[in-house]
Amino acid sequence: MGWNYSRYIDHVAEAGKKEYNIPMYVNAWIVQPTDNVPGDYPSGGPQDHMHDIWRAGGPHIDLLCPDIYLPNFVELTARYSRSGNPLFVPESAGDLRGAANAFYAIGQHNAIGYSSMGSTPWAGRGGRSRLFRGGDAWTAPDRGAAASHGL
Repeated sequence: MGWNYSRYIDHVAEAGKKEYNIPMYVNAWIVQPTDNVPGDYPSGGPQDHMHDIWRAGGPHIDLLCPDIYLPNFVELTARYSRSGNPLFVPESAGDLRGAANAFYAIGQHNAIGYSSMGSTPWAGRGGRSRLFRGGDAWTAPDRGAAASHGL
């Protein structure tokens, strides 16, 4: 399954690079503690135990990237920053823990990117930041905006 997925995504990445020669990556659903066997999670993806297959099947794919919401962040980043795979975390916890993990990923593993889902010290319910909410659009705040939100 991993071989066929990687071959298909490789064809997509190859075609994409003909239009825009930019790095291509795939997200990995990290196996959760309740996922006991393949089928409980989307097996065949670029999980760390499948990296060799994905590298062989997808030579146009530049990065195999973990979506990390689990508490064992240190262990998981180590699994994805090996074998020449630069670390990029495209999804992570949207809280202060997620913000702290960004510093760890960059400092310890030279991560080239990190994206938490709404991670700021001012995150409100649902992980969205009250600080950046402006009318109907998400905007960069000014001093007055922060004060008007009681921050």
